[in-house]
Amino acid sequence: MKNVLIVCNLFGNNRQGYDLAHVLREEGCRVRLVQYADTSEPAIGNFGVRYIKPHGIFSKFHVLSNLLRVFFCGLTARRDIVVCIGRPLLVDAAVLACLSRSVLVYYSLEYCRYTKIQAWVVRHRVDRYIDVEDSRQRRIYADLGLVVPYLVMYNLPIYSDESCAAGGLREYLRSNKGLSGNEKIVLYAGSYQGYACLETIHAASEKFPENVILVYMVARGLPTSCNSETDKCKIVPAQSGRMFFDWLSDADCSLLPYESKDDFNVQNCSPQKLFDCYRVGVPYLASNRPLIRKVNDEYPDAGVFCDFTSIESILEGVKKAVLLKTPETVRNMRRLYLEKYNYTRHAERLASFILGD
Repeated sequence: MKNVLIVCNLFGNNRQGYDLAHVLREEGCRVRLVQYADTSEPAIGNFGVRYIKPHGIFSKFHVLSNLLRVFFCGLTARRDIVVCIGRPLLVDAAVLACLSRSVLVYYSLEYCRYTKIQAWVVRHRVDRYIDVEDSRQRRIYADLGLVVPYLVMYNLPIYSDESCAAGGLREYLRSNKGLSGNEKIVLYAGSYQGYACLETIHAASEKFPENVILVYMVARGLPTSCNSETDKCKIVPAQSGRMFFDWLSDADCSLLPYESKDDFNVQNCSPQKLFDCYRVGVPYLASNRPLIRKVNDEYPDAGVFCDFTSIESILEGVKKAVLLKTPETVRNMRRLYLEKYNYTRHAERLASFILGD
């Protein structure tokens, strides 16, 4: 039985640490997950996570304190393999791996510029490398001249064969927003990001076809220009866990806007939102990005592409996308999720790669 220490610096809606810990435990490993930021209660119960949340006015002192707690937790854990998820704790993970002569696996979540010491760690101390998108992996290998084994693992949700309890979102809109509940719902779910073009989407919503509405289910604050409801745009509370998927399943299409001319990570995204759509069988209106296009090629009826910087393109896309949701579409998208696009489906090859089997 191998001892695996996972260290990561993620917020609670990023599930990689918890999901990886679950996979490795199922493969018979003894797992310790130490997470710097907020995380979920099940993770705390199952994997001994330290609930470490920055707070207080002396934030720099709290950040240093939290980093020391992460390092101490990692130092006291038994480990044959150290997995570092995300760049911020890369140096700390390398030190922990050196102290115990452990294998160091780097699970990179984004393409970024490294400090000199981080670049040295990636070149000289990382034994195996995991990335979430093919283009990102190729770019970082070209930049750093890496030759270590790698695995590409998309941002997939955990396997679940349970059907969603649809109806919650529509009931909320009936009870709290005075709608009929029969509207076609164009949903933006998740956290607000600048590359999502919400200002343009908001403006386009005023011209949506009759009986089609835009709904924001956003975890972080909306931009001021979007933070007001209209007849064609409604704001609902953010949901998490099982409730998130229940409400998502009520949508007629989900928005996947990733627009940036300069951000390599946006241009080559591995969106968890995309695979969440397949989990519940909801078609999408998406930016034309490599991985989204690759997945969509397997079943073109699952989505429509548009340019989210253009009101005209959004309107044309919405008109098509809200008509895609049929029992056949839901069934086929769910089939792809169950057979291919879930984290558990790749558990064996992921565990084998990390453990070096």
